[in-house]
Amino acid sequence: MSVDTEHLSADRITFRSACRENTGSHFLDSGGAYGRSHQHPDIPQDSHETSMEFYGWNEDGTPETGTDHKGEPFPRGEIMSTLHTGAFLDRNVEIDRDLQAEFDEFAQTPEFEREDWSACLTAFLEDKGYVRTASDNVCNGENDLDQVYVWQVWEKEGEESGEWIYADEFIAVYFIHTGCDIRGGYGRPIFSTEPAGDCSANYAVPLDTVCEWYFQALEVEPNETPLMAGMPEPDNMGEDWAERANQSGEFGSGYSSYPVGEVMRYVRRCFPDTYAGGQSGVEVEVAYVPDGKYGFSPGDGSADEVVVRVNLFAGSPMI
Repeated sequence: MSVDTEHLSADRITFRSACRENTGSHFLDSGGAYGRSHQHPDIPQDSHETSMEFYGWNEDGTPETGTDHKGEPFPRGEIMSTLHTGAFLDRNVEIDRDLQAEFDEFAQTPEFEREDWSACLTAFLEDKGYVRTASDNVCNGENDLDQVYVWQVWEKEGEESGEWIYADEFIAVYFIHTGCDIRGGYGRPIFSTEPAGDCSANYAVPLDTVCEWYFQALEVEPNETPLMAGMPEPDNMGEDWAERANQSGEFGSGYSSYPVGEVMRYVRRCFPDTYAGGQSGVEVEVAYVPDGKYGFSPGDGSADEVVVRVNLFAGSPMI
């Protein structure tokens, strides 16, 4: 259900609440009376940033077998992830509430109260001497978001940095899509004047919008049966895999635009019943050959192949 206007006021708005703004109907938003994001339940302010979904796995963890258009068999098992837009942006983007309040007052003046958000924004920032130096819709690139958005970066006219993503002084603006059809149904502009995230990159807006993946060894009970005298303790292959896999960077957005595709090169089995929802992990079986690329390569059925069970997590990208 749509949030009330009080929760969209400058002093209270969050990206979670903006994800449920009622954008009404528009001839470009072909969802009709159904399928719009603003018709979904409110998003709790403590909701998770990520979640996982699973398709096509048998009870024993092996992938189901499907057939392609030529009748050839192929494994159907998929592991997918969702990056929840409101929670992701709430963590990474600080809203400039003074500027938000100033815009709200501007948009309610007789000259602009019947204009759309885009026209109001352009007039508002151009009156302040700003020019738009970059913009995009995140739907134009790989993303795991449950709702897309348009972002814009504005800089003072005559003081454009030429490197807008690293601009020292800027206004970043976000329009959250709350409709059905991607062509229409975008909410009010939301303003930020601080770099996104909390790392040293100082990006004006988040650039990575896909989940990053990491592994964790399973908790195992200690072996109460002593080994034969002189026999060394066995290596914990789960810990070895998790450490090497996480350090490789192979499953992060800096390595690939589609990290889960890299993960699935190694996953042989998946056990969805072990997933507890939210940002918990799922138990998987991975197969790899040690000492390949980055210390290992995908399992190939050879005698050198190692098979281990570990927990797999989908994490929010760090900005």
